[in-house]
Amino acid sequence: MAFKNLKSTLKNYPLTHLPTFALVIGAISFWLELYVIRLPLGHSSWMAWVVFIFCLLILVCFRAWKLNFKYYKDLLVDKSWGFKAILAIAALLILVYLSVGLYASFFPPHLVQESDALTYHITLPRQHLIRHSFAHITWSTPDLFLLPLDYALSPFELSTLWPNKVIQFVFFAGCLGLVFHLVYLLSGKSVRRSAIGVLAVMACHGIAIQVGLAMLDLVMLYCFLAFLDSFLAGRWALAAIEFTFFFWSKAFIPPQMAVIGIMVGIILWGALKRGFSHDEIPIPGPRGRKIFITVFLAASLGVALPYLVKSFYYTGSPLYPFGVGFLPPLVQCAPDHWQSILQRAGECLSEKDRYGHGRSIIAFIKHFWLIAVPEKGVNNVFDYPIGLIYLLALGPFFGHAVSSLKSKKLPLLSLMIMVWWMTWWWGSQQSRFLLVPICLMIILSISFLPRISRILIVLVIMILALEAVSLINAHRHDWGKSYFSVLRDKDKKLLETKSPLENSELELNFPDAAFSPFPVTVRHSDSVYVLPH
Repeated sequence: MAFKNLKSTLKNYPLTHLPTFALVIGAISFWLELYVIRLPLGHSSWMAWVVFIFCLLILVCFRAWKLNFKYYKDLLVDKSWGFKAILAIAALLILVYLSVGLYASFFPPHLVQESDALTYHITLPRQHLIRHSFAHITWSTPDLFLLPLDYALSPFELSTLWPNKVIQFVFFAGCLGLVFHLVYLLSGKSVRRSAIGVLAVMACHGIAIQVGLAMLDLVMLYCFLAFLDSFLAGRWALAAIEFTFFFWSKAFIPPQMAVIGIMVGIILWGALKRGFSHDEIPIPGPRGRKIFITVFLAASLGVALPYLVKSFYYTGSPLYPFGVGFLPPLVQCAPDHWQSILQRAGECLSEKDRYGHGRSIIAFIKHFWLIAVPEKGVNNVFDYPIGLIYLLALGPFFGHAVSSLKSKKLPLLSLMIMVWWMTWWWGSQQSRFLLVPICLMIILSISFLPRISRILIVLVIMILALEAVSLINAHRHDWGKSYFSVLRDKDKKLLETKSPLENSELELNFPDAAFSPFPVTVRHSDSVYVLPH
C-alpha cells in the first residue's frame, strides 16, 4: 500500500517543481557534509548532485511525458503560418538565450554582479566546511544573516574544483515552467497565453540580467512561484515546504510577509462584509489550512531554526540586523564588541536608504517609470532597471484589477502585489526585491488580457531579442576562455598561494569585513577560491 501511495505521488508530482527537491536535498546535504563527510578545503562531495539526478530520473520514469509535451503539440495545431513563423523566431531566441545562460553557469563566479556571492553567498558556506563548524565566523557580519538558501545550494556549488552556478540555472528553468503552468491555470488553459507569458518573463531585464549568474533572486522567485502553483493545485504540503524556503530566505521577508498577510486579510474581511467575492485564487478550507500550517512549522525547524538560534545567540535577535539591542546576546562579549554589533546592525539597516529618490509623493509617481529604464550608464538609482516588458504589463494589470472590482470581485493576487509593492516602497527600494510582484504582474496581465494581439506578441519578441543581445554582451568577454582565466586577479593569487597569508599581504577586500562586529582576521582560506592540495 505504501509503495502504491508513493507511486501515485510520483506520478502526480509536477516536473516544474523538481528544484524543490534540490532545496530539500541541499539543505540536508550541507549538514552531512559539515559534520559527517568532512572533506578538506571547503569542498563538498557529489552526493547532492547524485541524489538530485536520481530523483530526476525517477520522476521522468513515473511521469507521463505526453501530459507535458501535449502543450507544445497543441501550440502548433490549427494555427496560421504567420503565427508559426513568429513562434519559430521566438523558439530561436529562446534557444540562444538559454544556451548563453547555461554556458555562463559553468564558469566560476567572477563578475561584478556576483560580488555578493563572492563575499558571502558561497564564501561563508565554504568557510564553515573548511572549519567543520557552524560557529560564527567572527570577521563576517553576513554570517549572522538568515541564509538558508545559500547553504542549501552550497553542496551543489562546491562539488567542483571551483564553484559552479549550474544549480541556479536549474532554478531559472523551473521558474519558466512555473510561469507557463500558472498562466495556463489562470487563463483557462490557454496554451498560447502560457507561451507568451514565458516569453514575457524572459524578456524582463531584471530577470535576464541574472541568468547564468550566482545570484539568489531567481531562486527566491522560484520558491514563491512554486508555492503559488502548488497552492492553486491544492497540494498543501508541497506548497508549505516551498513557502518555508521563501519565507526564511532573508531576514526582512518574515516581517514583510506578516505585513502583507495582515493587510490583505483585513481588506478581504472588509470586502466580504460588503458583499464582494474573491477572484484569481481560492481560499483553502480547514483541512488545507491545517496541513499547510503544520508542514510549514515542521519544515521551519529544519530550514530556519539553526540560523535563527545562531543569530539570537550572538546578537540577541533571531533576525539580525533587525531588533538588535532589545535583548542581550547569550554569549558573553566585551562592551566595545557589543557596541560594535549595534553599530554594524544600524549600518546594515541604513543600506535601504541608498536606493531610490526618496519617499515623497512626486518620487512615488516618478518611480513607476524610473525603475524600468537606466538613468546612468546601464543602471539606475534602484540598482538595475526592470526593463520595458514591465511597462507593457502595467496597464493591463490595473485594468484587470479595476474590472474585477466593478464586478464586485476582490482580485486577491492583484491586491497582494499592490500591498507587496507598498512594503517595498517603504523598505529597501532595490529593484531586485520587486522580481516576485513584477513577475506575478506579468502573469496576471497575460492571463486576463481580453485579447492577445499579434502586435503584443511581436513587441514581446522584440524586447526578448534585445534581452538576448544584452545577455550575449554581458558574457562576451568569457567566450572560449578557460575557467581559470576569467577569475579575478586576487583569486588567481590565492590559487597560487600554498601557505596562509594575512589579508593585507594579498590586498583582499571583503566589503562586509568593514561591518564586522568582531575583530577581523582574513586569511587566504577565507576566500571562495582555495588551492586544492
